[in-house]
Amino acid sequence: MTVAIDTSSLLSLVRYYLPFDVDNKLFDLFKNNIQTSKIVVIDRVYTECDRVSKRIVTETLSYLKKQKTKKHNALYVENTEFLLPPKPKQFYSCVQNQFVNQKVKKDRNITTEELETQKEFFLKGADAGLILFGLNYHHKNPTDDFCIVTEETSSPNDNKLFKKIPALCALNEINIKVVTLPVYLKDILNLNVDYNF
Repeated sequence: MTVAIDTSSLLSLVRYYLPFDVDNKLFDLFKNNIQTSKIVVIDRVYTECDRVSKRIVTETLSYLKKQKTKKHNALYVENTEFLLPPKPKQFYSCVQNQFVNQKVKKDRNITTEELETQKEFFLKGADAGLILFGLNYHHKNPTDDFCIVTEETSSPNDNKLFKKIPALCALNEINIKVVTLPVYLKDILNLNVDYNF
Protein backbone atom coordinates (compact mmCIF):
# COMPACT_ATOMS: atom_id res chain seq x y z
CA MET A 1 0.00 0.00 0.00
CA THR A 2 1.17 3.53 -0.82
CA VAL A 3 0.01 6.42 1.33
CA ALA A 4 0.28 10.18 1.12
CA ILE A 5 0.47 11.72 4.57
CA ASP A 6 -0.83 15.12 5.60
CA THR A 7 0.56 17.77 7.94
CA SER A 8 -1.73 16.91 10.88
CA SER A 9 -0.56 13.28 10.83
CA LEU A 10 3.12 14.21 10.66
CA LEU A 11 2.60 16.61 13.57
CA SER A 12 0.91 13.86 15.58
CA LEU A 13 3.68 11.42 14.74
CA VAL A 14 6.38 13.81 15.92
CA ARG A 15 4.53 15.11 19.00
CA TYR A 16 2.79 12.03 20.36
CA TYR A 17 4.50 8.91 19.00
CA LEU A 18 8.19 9.55 18.42
CA PRO A 19 8.89 10.82 21.99
CA PHE A 20 8.13 7.25 23.18
CA ASP A 21 10.16 5.63 20.40
CA VAL A 22 13.24 5.13 22.60
CA ASP A 23 15.08 2.79 20.25
CA ASN A 24 14.09 4.68 17.06
CA LYS A 25 12.23 1.74 15.53
CA LEU A 26 9.23 3.84 14.50
CA PHE A 27 11.48 6.68 13.33
CA ASP A 28 13.49 4.26 11.18
CA LEU A 29 10.35 2.57 9.85
CA PHE A 30 8.93 5.92 8.72
CA LYS A 31 12.25 6.97 7.23
CA ASN A 32 12.52 3.70 5.31
CA ASN A 33 8.91 3.90 4.10
CA ILE A 34 9.42 7.47 2.93
CA GLN A 35 12.69 6.59 1.18
CA THR A 36 11.00 3.68 -0.60
CA SER A 37 7.93 5.80 -1.48
CA LYS A 38 5.53 3.69 0.57
CA ILE A 39 4.81 6.94 2.42
CA VAL A 40 4.69 9.99 0.17
CA VAL A 41 5.25 13.50 1.49
CA ILE A 42 4.22 16.03 -1.13
CA ASP A 43 5.93 19.41 -1.43
CA ARG A 44 2.85 21.31 -0.22
CA VAL A 45 2.70 19.25 2.97
CA TYR A 46 6.43 19.76 3.50
CA THR A 47 5.97 23.53 3.12
CA GLU A 48 3.10 23.52 5.65
CA CYS A 49 5.20 21.46 8.07
CA ASP A 50 8.05 23.93 7.70
CA ARG A 51 5.71 26.77 8.72
CA VAL A 52 3.89 25.31 11.72
CA SER A 53 4.77 24.46 15.31
CA LYS A 54 8.28 25.89 15.19
CA ARG A 55 9.22 23.47 12.39
CA ILE A 56 9.01 20.49 14.72
CA VAL A 57 8.27 18.10 11.84
CA THR A 58 11.02 19.23 9.49
CA GLU A 59 13.52 19.41 12.35
CA THR A 60 12.63 15.97 13.75
CA LEU A 61 12.41 14.33 10.33
CA SER A 62 15.54 16.12 9.16
CA TYR A 63 16.11 13.71 6.29
CA LEU A 64 13.14 15.40 4.56
CA LYS A 65 14.86 18.75 4.93
CA LYS A 66 18.20 17.51 3.61
CA GLN A 67 16.56 15.92 0.60
CA LYS A 68 14.33 18.94 -0.08
CA THR A 69 17.40 21.05 -0.79
CA LYS A 70 18.29 18.74 -3.68
CA LYS A 71 15.58 20.15 -5.93
CA HIS A 72 16.30 18.04 -9.02
CA ASN A 73 16.63 14.81 -7.06
CA ALA A 74 13.68 15.13 -4.67
CA LEU A 75 13.29 11.52 -3.63
CA TYR A 76 11.47 12.06 -0.37
CA VAL A 77 9.33 15.09 -1.20
CA GLU A 78 7.10 14.69 -4.25
CA ASN A 79 6.71 17.76 -6.45
CA THR A 80 3.07 18.60 -7.23
CA GLU A 81 3.68 21.95 -8.91
CA PHE A 82 2.59 20.80 -12.37
CA LEU A 83 0.16 18.07 -11.32
CA LEU A 84 -3.15 18.11 -13.21
CA PRO A 85 -6.23 16.01 -12.53
CA PRO A 86 -6.70 12.97 -14.81
CA LYS A 87 -10.27 14.14 -15.56
CA PRO A 88 -9.98 17.94 -15.43
CA LYS A 89 -13.58 18.83 -16.30
CA GLN A 90 -15.00 16.49 -13.66
CA PHE A 91 -12.47 17.59 -11.02
CA TYR A 92 -13.01 21.33 -11.49
CA SER A 93 -16.77 20.81 -11.48
CA CYS A 94 -16.37 19.07 -8.10
CA VAL A 95 -14.21 21.93 -6.80
CA GLN A 96 -16.83 24.46 -7.85
CA ASN A 97 -19.89 22.59 -6.59
CA GLN A 98 -19.07 19.79 -4.15
CA PHE A 99 -15.83 20.87 -2.46
CA VAL A 100 -17.39 24.10 -1.21
CA ASN A 101 -19.14 24.07 2.15
CA GLN A 102 -22.41 25.66 0.98
CA LYS A 103 -23.53 26.58 4.50
CA VAL A 104 -20.33 28.54 5.14
CA LYS A 105 -20.62 30.15 1.70
CA LYS A 106 -24.15 31.29 2.50
CA ASP A 107 -23.47 32.32 6.12
CA ARG A 108 -20.41 34.35 5.17
CA ASN A 109 -22.16 35.79 2.11
CA ILE A 110 -19.24 34.89 -0.18
CA THR A 111 -19.29 36.77 -3.49
CA THR A 112 -18.37 35.17 -6.82
CA GLU A 113 -15.05 37.06 -6.82
CA GLU A 114 -14.23 35.93 -3.27
CA LEU A 115 -15.13 32.36 -4.20
CA GLU A 116 -12.75 32.44 -7.17
CA THR A 117 -9.93 33.82 -5.00
CA GLN A 118 -10.54 31.22 -2.28
CA LYS A 119 -10.76 28.45 -4.89
CA GLU A 120 -7.39 29.45 -6.36
CA PHE A 121 -5.86 29.51 -2.86
CA PHE A 122 -7.37 26.09 -2.07
CA LEU A 123 -6.06 24.55 -5.30
CA LYS A 124 -2.51 25.64 -4.40
CA GLY A 125 -2.81 24.18 -0.89
CA ALA A 126 -1.82 20.86 0.64
CA ASP A 127 -5.34 19.34 0.74
CA ALA A 128 -5.87 19.82 -3.00
CA GLY A 129 -2.30 18.63 -3.63
CA LEU A 130 -2.94 15.41 -1.71
CA ILE A 131 -6.14 14.77 -3.62
CA LEU A 132 -4.52 15.51 -6.99
CA PHE A 133 -1.61 13.25 -6.11
CA GLY A 134 -4.04 10.48 -5.11
CA LEU A 135 -6.10 10.81 -8.29
CA ASN A 136 -2.97 10.71 -10.44
CA TYR A 137 -1.48 7.82 -8.50
CA HIS A 138 -4.66 5.78 -8.89
CA HIS A 139 -4.90 6.70 -12.59
CA LYS A 140 -1.32 5.46 -13.23
CA ASN A 141 -1.52 2.46 -10.84
CA PRO A 142 -5.17 1.31 -10.86
CA THR A 143 -4.45 -2.02 -9.17
CA ASP A 144 -2.33 -0.60 -6.30
CA ASP A 145 -3.84 0.30 -2.95
CA PHE A 146 -3.57 4.00 -2.14
CA CYS A 147 -4.85 6.10 0.73
CA ILE A 148 -4.37 9.43 2.44
CA VAL A 149 -3.35 9.44 6.10
CA THR A 150 -4.95 12.34 7.97
CA GLU A 151 -6.07 13.23 11.46
CA GLU A 152 -8.86 15.40 10.07
CA THR A 153 -12.48 14.41 10.49
CA SER A 154 -15.15 15.08 7.90
CA SER A 155 -17.19 17.30 10.24
CA PRO A 156 -17.04 20.97 9.24
CA ASN A 157 -16.05 22.45 12.60
CA ASP A 158 -13.62 25.16 11.54
CA ASN A 159 -15.87 27.46 9.46
CA LYS A 160 -13.66 27.06 6.37
CA LEU A 161 -15.11 27.48 2.92
CA PHE A 162 -13.76 24.18 1.61
CA LYS A 163 -14.58 20.80 3.11
CA LYS A 164 -11.98 18.66 4.84
CA ILE A 165 -9.99 15.82 3.26
CA PRO A 166 -12.21 12.92 4.48
CA ALA A 167 -15.37 14.60 3.15
CA LEU A 168 -13.72 15.41 -0.19
CA CYS A 169 -12.26 11.93 -0.62
CA ALA A 170 -15.65 10.34 0.09
CA LEU A 171 -17.19 11.97 -3.01
CA ASN A 172 -17.97 9.46 -5.77
CA GLU A 173 -15.89 11.44 -8.28
CA ILE A 174 -12.84 11.39 -5.98
CA ASN A 175 -13.18 8.06 -4.11
CA ILE A 176 -9.84 7.97 -2.28
CA LYS A 177 -9.48 5.88 0.85
CA VAL A 178 -8.67 7.85 4.02
CA VAL A 179 -7.24 6.44 7.27
CA THR A 180 -6.07 7.96 10.53
CA LEU A 181 -2.50 7.70 11.76
CA PRO A 182 -3.36 5.11 14.47
CA VAL A 183 -5.05 2.89 11.87
CA TYR A 184 -2.09 3.24 9.52
CA LEU A 185 0.39 2.48 12.31
CA LYS A 186 -1.65 -0.56 13.30
CA ASP A 187 -1.40 -1.76 9.70
CA ILE A 188 2.33 -1.19 9.15
CA LEU A 189 3.30 -2.47 12.60
CA ASN A 190 0.98 -5.47 12.26
CA LEU A 191 -0.61 -4.79 15.61
CA ASN A 192 -3.66 -6.64 16.88
CA VAL A 193 -5.19 -3.63 18.59
CA ASP A 194 -8.75 -2.39 18.22
CA TYR A 195 -8.80 1.42 17.93
CA ASN A 196 -12.60 1.58 17.60
CA PHE A 197 -13.61 2.56 21.12
